[in-house]
Amino acid sequence: MTRGMGGTCLVRLPSAVLATALIVLAAPAMADEIGDRLERALAAYRDGNIPQALAEVEEARRLMLDIARPTLVVYLPEAPEGWTRRIDAQMSASLAAMGGGTGVEAVYERDGQRVSLVIVADSPMATAMAGLFSSPELLATAGELLRVGRQTFLDDGKQVSTVLDGRILVRAKGPDAQTILPFLQAIDYRALAAFGS
Repeated sequence: MTRGMGGTCLVRLPSAVLATALIVLAAPAMADEIGDRLERALAAYRDGNIPQALAEVEEARRLMLDIARPTLVVYLPEAPEGWTRRIDAQMSASLAAMGGGTGVEAVYERDGQRVSLVIVADSPMATAMAGLFSSPELLATAGELLRVGRQTFLDDGKQVSTVLDGRILVRAKGPDAQTILPFLQAIDYRALAAFGS
């Protein structure tokens, strides 16, 4: 709690709380636009205009993903003491070009060190990695395996990755695995695996 102008008390809220509040405020307006898009899609379908119907459905899907995207922010760890955290909210736009999905990235920095933590859900990128993780023999040849709680991560020398529930990719990059490890340990994997279900 800090003092503002005129002695007013200001409460500093965690970014996850702020992100959730923004979702709650934005969701009704987005829902109306989504409903309008779906109604236009149905009308176009009934008129036999399949390309227009598909375009409206795809736009409604994109809008729904925009609503879902910020909710992934709550699974990103807060910055440890001495580190800063910056959230990249533009990630879903680049995922759309790669087949869809929703994602979020946080960049943590301290004294010239940088750790990037990415969470991607329901994307072809996550599906492709899930294939690797479903084969223990293939996974063992791809790099060093690390355990974080019950979760197995692959360290391929460039990044550390895991897949939850066959559809959620968690990927971290940093100077080395020991620097990355505390960030990975701070994630609630059970809660994250339930995202969107």
